[in-house]
Amino acid sequence: MHRTFIWLSAAVLASATTVSAQTFVTVEITSGTFNVDATGPAVVGASYDFSGAGVHIVADGVEPGNVPAAIQCAGPGCQSGDVFTLDAIFGGSHLGVGTAEVSGLTINPAYFSGDLRLITGELTIPRGNRMHLVMTARFVLDGGLLNVHDSTFRDRPPDLRVVMTGGGTATAFFKRLRLKPGPGKPEFFYDLERVIYTFDTEPAP
Repeated sequence: MHRTFIWLSAAVLASATTVSAQTFVTVEITSGTFNVDATGPAVVGASYDFSGAGVHIVADGVEPGNVPAAIQCAGPGCQSGDVFTLDAIFGGSHLGVGTAEVSGLTINPAYFSGDLRLITGELTIPRGNRMHLVMTARFVLDGGLLNVHDSTFRDRPPDLRVVMTGGGTATAFFKRLRLKPGPGKPEFFYDLERVIYTFDTEPAP
């Protein structure tokens, strides 16, 4: 049987009752989070819970991605005056396992692949010696494509492709490290523990 590929806007998606296999969907993510765990020695993993008009996607077990701040602030850590971003780039064939609900179609378990890029402006570590440092920055979803598969077999086209836009606030949590520096060296450093990207509907900066 010949399958038709359909491009749906967010408005059409909201009014649709069903979505057939191999459908392209575009939607603005208006709520939910992308959670990055940077507590590992050299890798970062992630989980997410995205919602938009007619779309709800939940997944965990995302394989390591690229979070430059996690590398930059890895032991001995970042210090006062250091500049960094909270960019997060995850892509490839293992973007987690979970559930995809799209206007009447539910894939569970769903296996995700694709490209997720969350981009922020620059931040600077402030002066001081806080035990726990929390910093925030606005982010935009510069690349958002999730291929949804109903099985672990990736050698065929995905059952669903979700193209996503959106943005919100990234919140970074740092732990203070206290070292014994040499003369004239800084005593306090900060190690990135996790970043939570919370989607909202505020205009992008």
